Amino acid sequence: MKPDLQEPLLKKSDIIRLTSALILWGLTEGLKLLFKAHPDWFFPAFRRFSRGFMKGLSAAASAVPFALWEYLILVLILAAVLSLVLVLIRRRRRIMAWFTTMLLIFSALFFISASAWSLNHYAPSLAEELGLEKEGFTEDELYGAALWFTEKAAEAAQLQKREDSGCLKEDALSFSEMAALSGKAYEKLADEYEIFRGGSEKPVKSMTVFDSLIMYTGTSGIFVEFTGESTVPSGNAIIDMPHTMCHEAAHRLGIASEEDANFAAFLACASSDEALFVYSGYYQAFVHLYNKLSETASGRVRTLLDSFSGNEGARLLFDDAGYAAEAYARYDTPVKEAGQKVNDLSLKSYHVEQGGRSYGMVADDLIAWWKMNNP
Repeated sequence: MKPDLQEPLLKKSDIIRLTSALILWGLTEGLKLLFKAHPDWFFPAFRRFSRGFMKGLSAAASAVPFALWEYLILVLILAAVLSLVLVLIRRRRRIMAWFTTMLLIFSALFFISASAWSLNHYAPSLAEELGLEKEGFTEDELYGAALWFTEKAAEAAQLQKREDSGCLKEDALSFSEMAALSGKAYEKLADEYEIFRGGSEKPVKSMTVFDSLIMYTGTSGIFVEFTGESTVPSGNAIIDMPHTMCHEAAHRLGIASEEDANFAAFLACASSDEALFVYSGYYQAFVHLYNKLSETASGRVRTLLDSFSGNEGARLLFDDAGYAAEAYARYDTPVKEAGQKVNDLSLKSYHVEQGGRSYGMVADDLIAWWKMNNP
């Protein structure tokens, strides 16, 4: 049957779908602007709502042992491709129906994402919630913090289970053990701070479908607000895995900022009774403070390194950093650069001006935390 050449490009149903998609997009952007302009109107109430909602979704998703969101994405992709093929085979001119349907679906998903969780990007920072002062650090304070965190990481390095080669034992803790510990990692902190209370304590999940692929995008973990699942790929170095798991678990608490999730993960790891978690937290703190020192006071990096000359814990720490770098080197491809650009744009869409660089901004939180605990 030949298509009706007089058929209009846009039918009434197409216009309705297109209009609905534009309305949803406009509502989403309007909410973002409103939350950005008047966060005091919505917080902490919105964060509490979001935390409870994510807890419910996480509990429902825990009915299956795998990451549910991966399979939902596969179904969505398969449905989109098959429907497009059918459109092209049967009625070539109805491509607009397919396009407007896809546009409406994605607009609805973005609206749901914002309404359920993403608007937490406009919440007060974790530093504000904890009463930390982040302004006016001197170079000496930066150096002092870097020195202290390096010392703590070096001490923790000596308490780890290691292979004869000196590498950390990959089976020091199983994935399931780390997943369960990270799911409950905020219990102690919840006794002191409200922001850590009432969230999901379900184990972090491993990725299966996109496990290797996601590492090539430079992504070490993913939180999905549609299922409340915190997930990590298996390719993370053992030294990073506990901190990464706690980072993704922090997102379930309504902590959307990557900077804040990094800081929350440090606090969770540092308060843990498990040696590997403690080491992972202080190792990440060491990395961020070392990088900040290199950027802003590079002349003092050599002084820092020289101060640990002959320190066995520091030697192990620096070796572990080298092993981790080697483990990630194979994922350095053009795909990683593209993935980081996508993540950067995603963060900037919520007015996070620093984009992907916001992860490293946790250094300021760490300095403030060090000053408060080392007056």
